[in-house]
Amino acid sequence: LDRAFRAATSSEAGTDALARADVALTAAMLRFLSDVRFGRVRPQDVEPYYRAKARDAWFVAGLREAVAQDRLDALIDAAEPAFPVYARLKQVLPHYRALAATPMPALPALTGPRAKIVPGDQYMGVPELHDLLVRLGDLPAATPRPLDDRYSDALAAGVIRFQARHGLEQDGVLGQQTIAALSVPLAVRVTQLELALERMRWLPEFA
Repeated sequence: LDRAFRAATSSEAGTDALARADVALTAAMLRFLSDVRFGRVRPQDVEPYYRAKARDAWFVAGLREAVAQDRLDALIDAAEPAFPVYARLKQVLPHYRALAATPMPALPALTGPRAKIVPGDQYMGVPELHDLLVRLGDLPAATPRPLDDRYSDALAAGVIRFQARHGLEQDGVLGQQTIAALSVPLAVRVTQLELALERMRWLPEFA
């Protein structure tokens, strides 16, 4: 293979193909860096009146040096938004993509006049709720699976952690809003994370 590669690139046709490949790779890398720094979608395509201070595409000049020094990773990191929440969302996204690959247990809808479940109440979705909270990391994996349908204080503590992460009232009560948030498909959560990362690329450098 090595001899064949040298033979191909030593010919005029091979040299030309190598040059075209180099141009294509450079263009693809610049496009990737642009997407990372400015976003894949122009903000004005979503909101025509969006205005923000233009940012410098310094990576165009920095690409050659980064390649020469084998520091592409550092160049990509420097092109990304510096907001701490952006870094946290990047860490969470692969986890949620992995979670979304497995079907999520469905929670039964609330019925009856109260339409809410407090610790000590019976709820037929308790086993599914336990499994879901463990998968999401809001309940320790070592928490024993309930043997009955009683909504326990341990489950309520996991629900409170879930509520805190999703901007809900942190009361540990299973109401309509909490059940609705728990029932959002994880594939939808993945899309929400991707869109949040994209919007953060639109923000000014020091928002």
